[in-house]
Amino acid sequence: MHKYISDFFLNCDDIEEYYQHLIRITKQLDYVGATNEWIIDNYYLIAQYKNSIITDKKLLNKKFKKSRDIYNVIKKIVDDNDYNLNYKTLVKELNLFQKKNYYFTYNEISIILPILNFVYISKIDELSKQLAKYLHISEEVSTIMNKKIEMII
Repeated sequence: MHKYISDFFLNCDDIEEYYQHLIRITKQLDYVGATNEWIIDNYYLIAQYKNSIITDKKLLNKKFKKSRDIYNVIKKIVDDNDYNLNYKTLVKELNLFQKKNYYFTYNEISIILPILNFVYISKIDELSKQLAKYLHISEEVSTIMNKKIEMII
């Protein structure tokens, strides 16, 4: 399996694990913050996309193997735009790249959308790892405060 596809599945697994942790916390009626609530509310999108990649894995793998490394081109465009990308900007950036470097094949153009999803899910995974650290610190502080309150009472 191509590295980008396997990385995508690892990212999805990490996000799912974090999502399950968030669900456990919210079932205890603890506050997780707005960004974590977004992950809870929108996790189904990641799960749906993961299922579609499972279905199309062989074809996508074949397309990646026949393509130049367009992933890094797309990732750079997304990074340069601070993950705030719209269709018009994407097309403009891709056209600029092609004029300066090389023109994409049909095969490469056909994997742009999956690559965009891979890049954004990778970022969500990165953010969820950061949020997990903050959440852990918050839980530790809460535990310490509860112990202090119990000592006072």
